[in-house]
Amino acid sequence: MPLKEDDPKMKYVFDYCEKHFSCLMPDDFTGELIVTYSTIADKYMYYYDDIVVTLPKHFNEAEYNKFDILQQQIGNLNLDKQAFWGFIVFLYYSVNIYFKYKTISYSSKIKEINQFIKQSISSDNKLKVTLTSGRKKIEITDSVLITAILSALNSPENYWQDIMVKGLHGEPVIGYTTDPIKLKNLDYAWKEPEKTTERKKSYWVIRLMLQYFFPDSGNVINYPQDISVLCLCVLHLCGFLLGQEHIVCDKDNIITLRKLLTDFDGTTINLRNIETKFGL
Repeated sequence: MPLKEDDPKMKYVFDYCEKHFSCLMPDDFTGELIVTYSTIADKYMYYYDDIVVTLPKHFNEAEYNKFDILQQQIGNLNLDKQAFWGFIVFLYYSVNIYFKYKTISYSSKIKEINQFIKQSISSDNKLKVTLTSGRKKIEITDSVLITAILSALNSPENYWQDIMVKGLHGEPVIGYTTDPIKLKNLDYAWKEPEKTTERKKSYWVIRLMLQYFFPDSGNVINYPQDISVLCLCVLHLCGFLLGQEHIVCDKDNIITLRKLLTDFDGTTINLRNIETKFGL
């Protein structure tokens, strides 16, 4: 059953989404700027039950409630127990879907492919083009033939913008129309698998949590002991930090957190991309 708006688990999620995903948009009739709120929080409420069943084995509310070291840090830092649970699940899911695949515009992908072809065909690297249709396959390695069949190599830089296309997989491209549209106006984005590691995901769960709860309590690497131990507990709960909790979630293991924060310091993510992927 979906969560309700007044569920304590949603307290921090609503606040976070309002701060990071709302924006000012002109009113269609008056032109005045109004605050437009994201649908992420609504999607999270709706999909909550589906999300929690996908969490790692020991990442569940029962384990969370009996995680004494974590609960002690939550109390020490005056955090809301139920709201913190809802927020950590939200962050874990958000980071995982963010790194599930990367989304770029069709124009960027076309430019990337064309650049690869031009660089490869003019170098000593052997470029091969493979065309398949059912069980039939043609492989082309001759540079003259490749140049001939790939007309893009002899076209203006933005040749693709006026190509007429229809919606992907039979879907309408704008509103409810299925009429062809110029590729430059296509709203769809190209999706492809994103290569990342569990360690990088763990960094962003912790980094986003620190930025939200404790923006002025430390620097990018060093935080007070209570906050640092809280981070270790969250890493352990999420399955990122293995071992006995009384050992890995101890103040003597804070160096593990600092190493994680150091290794990925300077990396960035675009929070807006979470919005495009949430609930998909």
